[in-house]
Amino acid sequence: MVKLRGTRCRCGRAQPVFGMPGDERGTCCSKCKVEGMVDIKHRRCKCGRTQPRYGFAGDAQASCCSHCKDERMTDIVERRCRCGSARPSFGFAHDEQSSCCVKCKLDGMVDIRNPRCKCGKAQPSFGFVNDAKPSCCSKCKADGMANVVSPRCKCGRAIPSFGVAGDPRPTCCSKCKEEGMMDIKSPRCQICKKLASYPDAAGRPKQLCAAHSAEVGAHTLSSPGRSRIASKFFDALETELGHEMPFRYRFDAETVTWSGKEVAGLVADRNLQPDAYDPKSGMMVEFFGNYYHGFPPEHVQ
Repeated sequence: MVKLRGTRCRCGRAQPVFGMPGDERGTCCSKCKVEGMVDIKHRRCKCGRTQPRYGFAGDAQASCCSHCKDERMTDIVERRCRCGSARPSFGFAHDEQSSCCVKCKLDGMVDIRNPRCKCGKAQPSFGFVNDAKPSCCSKCKADGMANVVSPRCKCGRAIPSFGVAGDPRPTCCSKCKEEGMMDIKSPRCQICKKLASYPDAAGRPKQLCAAHSAEVGAHTLSSPGRSRIASKFFDALETELGHEMPFRYRFDAETVTWSGKEVAGLVADRNLQPDAYDPKSGMMVEFFGNYYHGFPPEHVQ
């Protein structure tokens, strides 16, 4: 198997855009293209100057620009009304696509692009719970209908944010929330009350902030090679050496950020990337620790 997404040209520097006519995917970039290749990612009209927009009815792809189009061709990229001057919005009730503009619409046609309430004055927002689309505005709504576009709390005054753990959607606002309900729209960390985006020790999503999720082992604060354990190890090593190591990873527990970069090219003709480097002694250090940089947890100790 080969990687189809994010593939590169054979030169390895750019994404392939050019290929032979009929190829499904590009194989070469503009610099490596061979004679006879065409841009198959950004298809051009036969004149080679612009992208095509026009084609015959039923064509899957446009083939001509506005200058090269045949008299029978239409704009199939951005469909127009039969008058050719406006985009269509009107059609019959069960049509999948609109076919006429407001000036050309026939008797019985409705706006299927911007549906209106049955009163014809406003866009619908209300419908029954299991309705696929809203059907009524606030003035025409029937008993039992609810706002299915922008759901409100049962009090009808505010957008709900609170619900019981596990609810797919919030049902109550902060004033109407019941005992046991939590903010499931913008959940907070159980410990520090910061915005929670990470799991707890049990794996439940959106329970803790990044720092506290990392403390219980449910989240890694950074990619492999930048663990807290490594940072503590280098702190101890600096104490042992009696001076600071200028090239190393450092973890700031207050800002939950990392500083320092791996040093490349310390040895001639090599591209070494140690976790720390002490120029005074010429010592390079690669930290492995009890776990391989703290990730993954099941790594052999």
